Amino acid sequence: MEWDISTITAADYTVEMPIDERFYNSWYQDHYLGSFGDSKYGFSVGYSFKSLLKRVIENRVTQYKEAHPHELNGDQNVKTQIVDIVLSCNNHEIIKLLKKRGKLISHMKFAKVEKINAKINDYAKKWQITSRPLEAFITFNTEEDHSAALKLGEEGFEIYGKHRVTFSQAPEPTDIIWENRTAKNTDERIAMRRTIVFFSMCCIILVIFWFALKLGT
Repeated sequence: MEWDISTITAADYTVEMPIDERFYNSWYQDHYLGSFGDSKYGFSVGYSFKSLLKRVIENRVTQYKEAHPHELNGDQNVKTQIVDIVLSCNNHEIIKLLKKRGKLISHMKFAKVEKINAKINDYAKKWQITSRPLEAFITFNTEEDHSAALKLGEEGFEIYGKHRVTFSQAPEPTDIIWENRTAKNTDERIAMRRTIVFFSMCCIILVIFWFALKLGT
């Protein structure tokens, strides 16, 4: 089954994969910076890491399809193909500063812009922290591959040694920019949900109280 752009969105074929810090640091030190690592051949960190994920995950999903032929629709003998991987990095502070700088420029407060620029430059020097990926959004070529990946991800599997990874359904890219997802977003989403639940309960209680008053009169 090939892509039908008129009826699907990218998220229909995409899974979300949290990236463990120990896994990434181990790969970075041993594979990327190693004696025969990709850095010696001029490959960027992002390209090298995506290539690793693509190779390993395609193989694991293909193996899962071959081992579970009755659970999935479509041709299980077709090799899994990943068409895109988007990494979400630890850069939420820089994004906030850039937004703040944009507002200051629009209001012509150039004196304060210099202070923001200094903070941005400080974060830029911490590129090893801000460029570390926290999540990967992996888009497959077919619905069968996407379904197999989700089933495999529910069980979890080991990658690059003893580092266990899982998959979940990705959110719509129209709802959130995948590249801007950070660990902080998880806490923010939980806090937002709790706030919504709290106000919903307050509204329900007020409605019940109002009806009780109406019935009493």
